[in-house]
Parts: sequence; C-alpha cells; structure tokens
Amino acid sequence: MLAIASLLVCGFAAEPAFVSVSPALGAAAAFLTAAAAPANAAEVATSAGDGSFGEPSAEPFAGQDPVEKGEKPAGDEPKDKEGGEKDKAGKDKAGKSKDDDKDDKKDKPKPKPTPPKPKGPPLAVRADKLYVRPDRVLEGVTVLIDDGRIAAVGTDVKLPEGVRTLQAKVVTAGFIDGWSSFALDPAAFGDERISPASTALDAVDPYVDPRWEREVLRGGVTAYRVQTAPRTRIGGLGAVLRFHPGKLAHESALSSDCSLALTLSSARGGDDVFERAADTERVLGAIADGWAYLQEKNEYKHELAAWEKAIADKQKELDDGFKKAKKDREKAQADAKDKGTEFKEKEYKEDKKPKAPRYDEDREVLARAANGELPVVVEAHSAVQIRALLESARKFKRARLVLAGGAEARRFAKELAELRIPVLLSPQPMGFYVEGAISSGGLGLAAELEEAGVEVLLGSGGADGLASRDLPLLASLAVGHGLSPKAALAALTTRPARVFDIADKVGSVEIGREADLVLFDGEPFAAATKVKSVICGGDLVVEE
Repeated sequence: MLAIASLLVCGFAAEPAFVSVSPALGAAAAFLTAAAAPANAAEVATSAGDGSFGEPSAEPFAGQDPVEKGEKPAGDEPKDKEGGEKDKAGKDKAGKSKDDDKDDKKDKPKPKPTPPKPKGPPLAVRADKLYVRPDRVLEGVTVLIDDGRIAAVGTDVKLPEGVRTLQAKVVTAGFIDGWSSFALDPAAFGDERISPASTALDAVDPYVDPRWEREVLRGGVTAYRVQTAPRTRIGGLGAVLRFHPGKLAHESALSSDCSLALTLSSARGGDDVFERAADTERVLGAIADGWAYLQEKNEYKHELAAWEKAIADKQKELDDGFKKAKKDREKAQADAKDKGTEFKEKEYKEDKKPKAPRYDEDREVLARAANGELPVVVEAHSAVQIRALLESARKFKRARLVLAGGAEARRFAKELAELRIPVLLSPQPMGFYVEGAISSGGLGLAAELEEAGVEVLLGSGGADGLASRDLPLLASLAVGHGLSPKAALAALTTRPARVFDIADKVGSVEIGREADLVLFDGEPFAAATKVKSVICGGDLVVEE
C-alpha cells in the first residue's frame, strides 16, 4: 500500500495537469502519504477531496466533521502552561480551573518521611573496674547501651527485660589511633596534586576487607585518623573513622574534617639543607596565607557593614527631609524658569559597594586552620624544623598546632609545654624498619615529654595500614620505658578525642557518648591482658 501511495504521489507530481483519480482513491493516497512522508502530508490532504491538484478543497476527509466558518479546529483550543486544553472560562476539558488545581495540590498527601533505621538491641556491661576517663575510675558498675549510645552508668542501673549482659574485669573507652593510614589508597601517598581542601574520605577505600578491621578491633582500637596524602607538603583534610566491619567508610565517619596536615621535607626524605629550609618556610607559609585570607574576609565584612549603615542613614535623611526637598526643588525650578536658565537636578552619588574577596576553597581551609577552627598536624623531626614550628606558633597564636613525630623534641619540651602544643608520637621498637628520623626519638621520648608537661598522643605512625593493630603494643612499650599507664590511656582516648574535636562523641565512657568500649580481662597495658570483647558504635563487633 505504501508503494502504491508513493507511486501515486510521484505520478501526480510529474504530471499534475493530466492525471485524475477518484475521490476514494485520492483520500487513501493522502492518508498513506501522511504516514509515510510527513513533509508532504499537508499537500496531499488539500488535493485529495476533488481528485485534482489545483486549489485546496474545502471538503473534509471521510469521517471528519466539517468545520464551520469562523470556528477553530478542534486542536486549536487554548492551552495552559502544562499543555492541558482549556475552554473560554479558563477550565480544562475535565472542568477544572487553576483554583481547582491549587485545591488538588493542597489535598495531595505529603510524602512520608524516611523511616528511621532500626535500633540495635540494647546491651549491658558489668565492669569490676570502669575507666570513665583516665582520671576517673568506678568499681562494680553497670553500663547500659541503647540505640548506640551510653544510656546509663552506675551501680544501681535498672536493666530492660531480656537485655544481654556482658561481664568484664576492666572496661575503657575504645582506643583512637591518631596517626594511621588504614584503608588509604596507595596512590594517595606522596601525591603532590593534593590541595588543602582535598578530603581523606575521597582517598579511603570504602570496601576494605572486613577481616582487616576485625583484626585491628581485636587490639581494642575502634577509631583512627587518616590523612589524604601523608607524605606531601600539604596533606589535605583528615578524617576520623571507625573500624566497623558492617559499615562503609562514609557511614562510620566520626569527623570528615578533623585536621589539616602539613609535612616538612626531612619527613619526606629530603637531604639538601637549603632545600629543607626553603621547604619549611613554604609549608609554614600556608598558615600565613590562611591568616591573610581571613583578614581580607574580616575587612570586607566590616566595610560592607559600614557601607550598609551609610546607605540606611542616607535613606533616612532623604525620607525625613522629603517635603522640604520637594519645596526647594519646586522653588529652584521656578527661579530657573524666571531667569531663563536650565534647571539641573541634583544627583545623589552612592558610595561604591565593597567588593568581596574572591572565593578560594583552599584558602578557606587555610583560614580555618589559622583561626584555630581546625587543628594543624605538622610532621617534623629535626631541631631546625621544630624551632620554625615554634616561631609560627608564637606568630599565629590562634592556630592549634600539633607536632607529629618530633624525634628531636626533647630540647624543646619546655617551650612545647608553654605553648600548649601536643606531640603525636609513634614509639617504635628497635630492629623494625622505620625512617631514621622517626626511630631516633626512642621509646623513652613519650615519658620525657610527659614529665616536662607536654601533652602526648600516640599513633601507629601511618607507615602501614595494619599497623593500627599494634597500637596497644606500642603504648605498652612506652609504659615500659617510663610513661605512666594513666598517661598512656589518655594518649589513646581522651586526648585524641579532644584534639580532633570528637570528644562529644567518643573518648570517654559518659552518658550520651557513642558506645565505643573495650572489655579486658585485666589492666589495659599489662603483658598478660587480653581483649575479651569490643563494642563499636553500640554494636558488639568482637567477642572472644
């Protein structure tokens, strides 16, 4: 049939003056041609009524109602913005007006909120000895955990019916590794493209093997701080994550921007003395850049406020003197007319609005760091670099600096204590392969700094992801070389929680905190002590 229609159309186009067909055949040809060639549909339709290709025919197709003169075709009704057809009264074919649509929208049920995640079963822990904090110990108490948080702590806690109860000799808060590289993408190490605004969550493998997490959890370590690029000048924004086998990295994040990391050259293997000095100046200069950006923002804020006040005052002045100004204008117009001179309007020149500083996400992070909103972890080991760090601390007093490594920090212990700069150490046993600068600190460095009044934190060093498993062992070595057990416990719990701004979530066993607990069969750093159970985020993740 399509072939016939095409033949007819081609024949008609070739010999329009000598071809004549019947009305029925012409209508069929027009119908088929409209389907096969939309561009020629109108031409065929106008000529199919009388069988000739002259003037358009006014007769309709078979089955089509005639259109009266002055009446619009059925497809030309007015349409609303949504494409619905409307009558002259503004209603659509269903008889609904805009007001009806509004009522329909009001009557539509609101979408139901996403149902909350199901709560985990409550747990109870009976402890012969509970370290609420390193400086507060309770005996013979019960800890009730509900909905992932610590709901009650005391000797007379009323437990819900059917709650599971665990028993332990000693209970502490979960340990926090303040210097880890667990689950970090190997490509991120030493990547100089990292900027201050780069986030650690983007460099962490979200699908890390749960067996690795359980291995670390068996040591009592429940959380860790990781940086985007541990071996670059600027390591981006760090994050504190949980070791939780049942959750992805972003689901277990305690903080997505807990710190800004800077690394000085000797920590990255630099040998040239002059290059190290220049590199130190460049790295610490990032804090100065952030401070300058912060000043620009503050200046703009004050200038904008002054400009808005000046505009408001001028507007009030104009409003108050409007009648007088109108009379003065009319008088000036009359005087100009009498004198035959041109009347000129007085123009009000508005002060130029202050221009905001150009937004820079990297400088925004540096400004936060310079203003003390974000701790700055600076890895440095040599005396020259530590001295430069102390000078920066005196210059930028708001900055919250943390010295990581500090192999030669002994001679600066008094200054570090005065400036309240915490030191993040990674005690390493002799014989293990570690960088020379780090190993030169010795296992007794933590005790010496603690005795001088320096706040000491402990971490696994960030050299290997699974090193977090050995963090309790490193703490035990530090205790064996003079660090008090109380200070060692603080270095793994309350201190990293406070320094990295997560103390309201973890680090202590207090009501309202998230339940990260470690259950021991003895004192935490004793040689024979074993971890019996670990609770992470209210979930029992390790049970021996």
